[in-house]
Amino acid sequence: MKKLLFLAPLMLLANDKIEKVEFIGLKHISNVSAKEISLLHNGEQLNIEKVNQSIKNFYKYGYFKDIKAEFDNGILKYKFVEKPIILKIKYKNVSEDLKKILKDKIKRGMIFSQAKLDDIKNFIVNYYDAKGEFNSIVIFDIKKQNNGIIVTVNLNKGESITIKNMNLYGVKREKIDDIKPEVINKDRDILGWLPFRNS
Repeated sequence: MKKLLFLAPLMLLANDKIEKVEFIGLKHISNVSAKEISLLHNGEQLNIEKVNQSIKNFYKYGYFKDIKAEFDNGILKYKFVEKPIILKIKYKNVSEDLKKILKDKIKRGMIFSQAKLDDIKNFIVNYYDAKGEFNSIVIFDIKKQNNGIIVTVNLNKGESITIKNMNLYGVKREKIDDIKPEVINKDRDILGWLPFRNS
């Protein structure tokens, strides 16, 4: 009789023994590693609390969208639905310097997530803000392929803004030097291509 372990009463499982543990749908973790993570072994008594804890252990790795456990005729089956991975990253209108910086932030083989894309978007916008190119727009094209994702990063850079002259009214003279560095563009420097430096 097949039992969904989250729903089955403990008393129904009191005499059930695990004859075999199977893992279905795994790609990022080997069966050997999965057995170590599950902490369940052939021949031991089935315990719902232990199974539920093993599922929590698997979720901690961040690879899975869904995990279910079933028990049927002595066989404990874990069924996994993995999150898609990034198969390829393409860039449009992105400088070579920025591509090099992004290489460690998003790369082939990483788990795909919206949170990751949001982080990349914020980084790119801040990168160009620091260069005085404001209102940059970043759009991601997402294409599913097999069990993965192809990400295209489309950039529309904002316009460069340089403050050449500034008049301050209603400010005491001794406070002007404190305010100017915060609002006026600094001189371009030779490392201006780095994030958050002036260029």
